[in-house]
Amino acid sequence: MSLLRSLVWVLICSSCTFLYGQGNENPKFQFGVIADVQYCACETSGTRNYSQSPTKLTEAVTELNQHDLKFVASLGDFIDRDFESYDTLIRIADGLKCPLHHALGNHEYAVEEEYKAQIPGLLGLKDRYYSKTVKGWRFIYLDGNRVSMYGAEKGSEEYAEAEVILDQLKAAKAPNAYVWNGALGSKQLAWVKAELELAKRKKQRVMLFCHFPVMPKNAAHNLWDDAKLLDVINKYSNVVTYFNGHTHKGHYTKEGNIHHLAFEGMVEQDTNAFAIVSVFDDRLEIKGFGREQDRVLKFE
Repeated sequence: MSLLRSLVWVLICSSCTFLYGQGNENPKFQFGVIADVQYCACETSGTRNYSQSPTKLTEAVTELNQHDLKFVASLGDFIDRDFESYDTLIRIADGLKCPLHHALGNHEYAVEEEYKAQIPGLLGLKDRYYSKTVKGWRFIYLDGNRVSMYGAEKGSEEYAEAEVILDQLKAAKAPNAYVWNGALGSKQLAWVKAELELAKRKKQRVMLFCHFPVMPKNAAHNLWDDAKLLDVINKYSNVVTYFNGHTHKGHYTKEGNIHHLAFEGMVEQDTNAFAIVSVFDDRLEIKGFGREQDRVLKFE
């Protein structure tokens, strides 16, 4: 082999290592992520192209099916409004070759009051918040609407609690004092702590999925009880990531050992946005499609 060809070969191999990790190293497993598909049969509003979402979701399903994925996580706001919007997206999502797991968003509940109780079952959920395990990892799906003006049924204890919390936040001029946010509530927070204790005993690493962010602090889209949740999860060294949607604009923050990543909203603009996450022993490699960028998140 000539010197020139040898140099070319070295450059090619170096590029492969940079793009795909440690040479021929294979991930432990992979999963997909979508956020804020937010479909409705509505005209475009600002940068939100609601009517394009079925086409984008179809493109995402086609691409995701080309990979050996354990599951796809939807980070909330599958629809924008109207109960009938679910029919269109569910038909498309049923084409996935792997399970689709939802973290419920505020727009999941932007439907007539009589349909709200049907939403979890319609999306294949037995519970509004839950966990799944895959190869030594625990994936925790949070319901940031459990105490809210959207996701709690009128007249319920959670709805009454949401009214009190929102009034308090408005009085304090909190940046997240908006009706389209919500809280986990004390019951769910206790469940999260129990899940993290269980993961700790089983020596499992943890990823959390929620529609609503908790970082950066004092942000307009954050959970109403963001500080309480951060106080819980920051005490566990096995918590690696907190993935969310809701903001529609991707952003990244790290606090302690936890990577906080907001994914781009699929509904935005003409370009698609979704991702595939490859899980390695020491890192996550995120391959973005469309507006979603590539990232490497290393474990401490």
